[in-house]
Amino acid sequence: VPERDAVAKIAGELNQLLGRLSDFAIDAYRWETDSGPGFHPEGPQGKIDQDLGIADCDIMVAIFWAKFGSLILNSAETGTEHEINLAFEAWKKNKQRPKILIYFKTAPTDWNSVDIPQFARVKEFKKEFRPDGKYPQGKYDTFVTVDEFKDKLRRDLAEVLPTPQRPFRSSSGGFDFNGYRLRFGYEPKWDQIGRASCR
Repeated sequence: VPERDAVAKIAGELNQLLGRLSDFAIDAYRWETDSGPGFHPEGPQGKIDQDLGIADCDIMVAIFWAKFGSLILNSAETGTEHEINLAFEAWKKNKQRPKILIYFKTAPTDWNSVDIPQFARVKEFKKEFRPDGKYPQGKYDTFVTVDEFKDKLRRDLAEVLPTPQRPFRSSSGGFDFNGYRLRFGYEPKWDQIGRASCR
């Protein structure tokens, strides 16, 4: 998916443009490359949660178009939905982190290749951002082209990344700017070392 590939590219750009000035580094994480093989009592998603620390991330980015994802073991949730819910539950505890950035692609699609039930779940999930939905405090953004997504993600990340005037709140709750390193995560993962996750 080109949008997911773009996350790593933008992370590298921001490292060069802002990271050196503000003393942070962003690493892009994905479950395919940053969660190794193994067993977990809660199935593959449990292993991913363990490896990527979704609930402890500082930034999470989720991107949707026509696919909502595969169901996880013993659950009606997909992996992506599960990870967003983990991040959302963490956010509700302190209203600071993680920053959750959700994007929906609105470009036309080839209906002959679309899984209609999957697409329907994306549309239903989008409704959860209404005042009576599951995420009434949330706001998402939309895009049509990859270039538009890049521009919006670059803007949105620049707004939440630390600067000497605006340090990033660490997992420990305090501000620690000197020597602070942010790791940008998976569809995005951040800690002290920070983490940003990308789904």
